[in-house]
Amino acid sequence: MNQSKAVLVAVAVVALLAGVSGGYLASKSASDATVSGLRAEVSALKVQTSASVEPLAEPTAPEGLGALPATDEVFVEDAYGRADYDAEGRVTIVLPDGRKVEPAAAALATIKGNGERIYNAAWVHPTDADVVYLVTTTKDLSKPTVVTNRLYAYRLSTGELREMYVETGKTADQPGESAVWSILGRQGSKLIFWVTGVDNSPGPCASLWNSGQARAIDLADASKGWVPYAVPAYKSALEERQSKLCEDEMSR
Repeated sequence: MNQSKAVLVAVAVVALLAGVSGGYLASKSASDATVSGLRAEVSALKVQTSASVEPLAEPTAPEGLGALPATDEVFVEDAYGRADYDAEGRVTIVLPDGRKVEPAAAALATIKGNGERIYNAAWVHPTDADVVYLVTTTKDLSKPTVVTNRLYAYRLSTGELREMYVETGKTADQPGESAVWSILGRQGSKLIFWVTGVDNSPGPCASLWNSGQARAIDLADASKGWVPYAVPAYKSALEERQSKLCEDEMSR
């Protein structure tokens, strides 16, 4: 009798394990199919939107370094760059196309003279690869919630630096914090920024484009500051799919 019970228990355990294994495999298969489907959607959206690119005309009468002819393309060009500082305070600008640049001494002196650091950089000029846009930021230690941000155009070959827009002490989405600017990309003649609190760190799958904090400065006349901006529907859809894909891959 005891032997029969043992056999029955063993059979039940084997069946239970088989059921668990089968359930896991079915769940994994469904997850793989979801991720594969999302990858296909993201790829299709990228192909679709890439086909809509219309090159800007060469500016015939630029209004100064970094100026662009006014235009309102639908296509958005992502442009993420960064500025790397070493222990001795030397900075290297890493551009989205992989180039690494050490700013000229005179340009750095101007930036340091304003008490700033280069926050990020992006090569986004569509007709002049020699022009880089820099964002600098500073936090006034005597007023911890006050931040000054500047947008510069910088010519790599000559070291020429031109201030295009400056703003100080504007509050962001989080009470008690001032805003910092991160360059997201370009749409037509508009440079697009993520504008948020100093200490706001989004999750790894968050879309900055869909954060509700994307703002624009029109490089046709940057002195006017912020202009109305809405993320194009296709870009929002692409970002949503990529966030979902990221979340599904991280949960696997």
